[in-house]
Amino acid sequence: SEESNDSGEPRKINGSIESESLITKFIIGCDGARSFVRSYINPVRDYISLDYDKEWIAIDVMLRNEEEVMGKQISPWSHTLCTSDTQYIVIPCTYCYDTEAKGRHIRFDFEVPKTYSGTKEELQSPENVQKLLSTWLKPDDYDLIRATVYRFHCLVAPKWRDRRVFIAGDACHTMPPFLGQGLNQGVKDVANLWWKIAAAVKGGAHDSLLDSYQQERYGTAMKVVASSMRVGQLMEQLKEQYIIGGNRKCIDFAIQQKKNGMDIRKLYALARSQIDIAKPIYGNRSKLDGRTFPQLVLKSVSQAETFIFDDVFHESPTLCPIVVVLSGILNSLSSCMSSQQKSYLELVGAKTIRIAKTSELEELKRQKVSADIPSNAFYVVKGRHKNILEEYDVILVRRDSIVYGAGKGIKQVDELVDELRYSGWFRSQESSL
Repeated sequence: SEESNDSGEPRKINGSIESESLITKFIIGCDGARSFVRSYINPVRDYISLDYDKEWIAIDVMLRNEEEVMGKQISPWSHTLCTSDTQYIVIPCTYCYDTEAKGRHIRFDFEVPKTYSGTKEELQSPENVQKLLSTWLKPDDYDLIRATVYRFHCLVAPKWRDRRVFIAGDACHTMPPFLGQGLNQGVKDVANLWWKIAAAVKGGAHDSLLDSYQQERYGTAMKVVASSMRVGQLMEQLKEQYIIGGNRKCIDFAIQQKKNGMDIRKLYALARSQIDIAKPIYGNRSKLDGRTFPQLVLKSVSQAETFIFDDVFHESPTLCPIVVVLSGILNSLSSCMSSQQKSYLELVGAKTIRIAKTSELEELKRQKVSADIPSNAFYVVKGRHKNILEEYDVILVRRDSIVYGAGKGIKQVDELVDELRYSGWFRSQESSL
């Protein structure tokens, strides 16, 4: 691969004869835990480490006859278990279509015992794989896809951007799989970043919007990495208790941990509660700031058409960086903010929708739809937290479904839009890069 310098001439950075040369305005390095792009952005390699380093073997198999195995020999649910000398994870995955068999894929992760003195090749050998899987599967039950020894690390790169080069996913942060958040956090990285780059390419974004990627994602990633490590440490402690006194000792340990304020069963929920929060670098005006807007199922008041909230973005023919959610079907931008703020939102390509308040639903049921009701008026068919529409007049939702802010009353809404305006994040969509 190659990188474009300021003159537009490609600069060679990979000597492989199989590489393909591209000139591009932006690069996102999603090239994994051994990321080359990360080392380009962080040449010193001063990664932030939580000092967690464990060796495991990952085994991927394809079942030959799912009906005879799933629910009988293997639980259909992901689970983690400990024995006296090791711990393991079983993850029944989905169907894989990248092989001719197109069968059910199962992932097994086994901790390599500290007392193991053999080689990596011996660990990965078919004979050892067969021995490890013998608790669940006979050799005739599966086709071996791969067996690989790798290390669980808790590392976070200090720098995620260098001008127009970015990193995402494992290139930014590596964590053990105990919360199942490796891929999920990578998806959230890209969800946070792609629309910002798109806005920059179209000329509607300031450089500070690109800087906000790491500012928003870094803290959340650190929390999830730390929580994943904590689950791994608790598994180690449970294994030690099992060695001492079996299941009874594990239960006593869990009870004692709960008395000390650490409920092991709730640790997953505690860690996952941090996952959907992108810490806003702007003000905390409302309890919604920085949280994911609920995925409401909406129905059009005038056309009886049903769709989910995310579809509001996709309907726009151009990049829509902000959706303005107005609480009330007869509400309008003019009625809840100054003309100057209204003009700004229209200039940056914001889209407006109106969602009926609960108090308006009964009136809609009793009367026929009025001709005065605009076409962008909807009511909630179902969805969690739909009561938030009762608390605010305006909610600004970003392209990644994160709430920028919410306000009630003209004064508060004007301040909210002012904050967005003077952040310099968005410029007119008519300008070019």
